[in-house]
Amino acid sequence: MPNQRVVCATGQFDKGEVFGASGSVLSSLLTRIYTEVWTGYVSKKLRGPANPGLDDHARLEKALFERTSTKMNRDTFEFGKEEGLSIAAEPATQREMLESLSARVSRLEAYEEDIIAVRSAVLDRFDGTESTAKRNSVVHGANVLADLEAIRRMSTVDPSRALRWREAFTTQYGVSYSDVEKHLVGSPREVIESLNMRMNVKSLHAWTRSRSVSVRQTKEKIEEACDAIIHEWLKSVLLGSPIRSVSPEMKASFQETELLYRGFSLKHRLDEDGI
Repeated sequence: MPNQRVVCATGQFDKGEVFGASGSVLSSLLTRIYTEVWTGYVSKKLRGPANPGLDDHARLEKALFERTSTKMNRDTFEFGKEEGLSIAAEPATQREMLESLSARVSRLEAYEEDIIAVRSAVLDRFDGTESTAKRNSVVHGANVLADLEAIRRMSTVDPSRALRWREAFTTQYGVSYSDVEKHLVGSPREVIESLNMRMNVKSLHAWTRSRSVSVRQTKEKIEEACDAIIHEWLKSVLLGSPIRSVSPEMKASFQETELLYRGFSLKHRLDEDGI
């Protein structure tokens, strides 16, 4: 038999890629290689008693090995039960979520720096070291959580300034910084917003400079309602078990107070704009 030599290419290639082969007898040989690598996912959910008997073992074994329908995804070269494919897709979905969250964190960090700069100016105003620019910054109003963070950061940079801010915080919000610094984050919204409203009615010019009797009465009513909610929460903090939700009565009182506060704030802005 004549000597023959055939050289063929092997391996994993894109479907449809053509390779040639040559030899002393076979002058040309075209080999079309289709190599598809599929990934299969096997999943099966079985339910059985905590202490299975012989009959249970037989039933479970039958259920385990019986045929089940599968799906094939030619785009990803994957096949298996829908449940298995879903599990396999989770890591990719989680990666996308992680990338989205990372981008969001970056945006929030940039925004946080701007907020801290504003709150630093507000706290400087209240501790008496204000300038005209800082004095104008009070129009931003209260933000108790941002003020807590600003004081925390300043404590490592300029402790004496942070101490003045802590005193200003206590004066403006009506609660001691040391009493709330570790407990306010995660507290009920009603508590946080009551602190913010209380500071605003005591510091914003729209409330403090008005000679209107109705404005003063509204201001006092808001302060009283906010103080009741704040004191209830603060009492739970001092007892060592901060409340995570306010009572229905407190919630109703807060909603009424918030409507009163927002109604006045909206009216004041409309009056200023001449609408």
